[in-house]
Amino acid sequence: MAAVVSAELALCGPSLTACAASDAAPYEVMARATTYSIGRDSVNAGPSPAGTNCPQVTADSKACREWSALAKYDTAGWGVALAVDEIRGGAGAFAGLTSSALKDTRVSANGYFKVGESKIGAGLIRRDNDGSVATPRSDLWYLGASYPVTPQVSVDAEVLSLRFKNSSNKSTLAAARATYQLSKRTALYTTLGYIDNAGALALSVSGGGPGVNPVAGESQTGLAVGIRHSF
Repeated sequence: MAAVVSAELALCGPSLTACAASDAAPYEVMARATTYSIGRDSVNAGPSPAGTNCPQVTADSKACREWSALAKYDTAGWGVALAVDEIRGGAGAFAGLTSSALKDTRVSANGYFKVGESKIGAGLIRRDNDGSVATPRSDLWYLGASYPVTPQVSVDAEVLSLRFKNSSNKSTLAAARATYQLSKRTALYTTLGYIDNAGALALSVSGGGPGVNPVAGESQTGLAVGIRHSF
């Protein structure tokens, strides 16, 4: 069972009637959202996000509880956002969260700004995970940019750095993508990625599909070429 509450306020320059009279995006948008759940799921899918085996427990009000909150502010030239998400464990839950006293908390802060046609964004995700005894705290930093070369061609690039506190475990991922719009819904794209692992990390450049993870502490390069269609 989950409850979701959200609210959005739009400010359209000097006059609110400008919003009603125009289809253009508002100059400024502020949004807020919250969620609360007294239990996540009762699906036993093995150690998998698809089913964490952590349902509501009547005898323990904290077990498997989840809450999150989001606030963001956007203008025509820049925007910022802050989000917090916390899940608690329970008896038999996966990922080491085997007690309601244990929790996994993420705090995400990010922002972007525009320079001409370019868009540059950066952010941080701080994680405190009681389910990991050896490396409970980690920081994921990222920086990315996008630029439309022509109305049909755009290029994007991003660098991400994952670091675990008091550990040699770390990983850096760099990726670049070029996109060619065939139409409003269809595009050709190619993406090149490189990931460098250290310590016990064996993260894949392609998201960790079966059999594609590198040896712990090693690097990996990936190339993807495809066509994308939006329905």
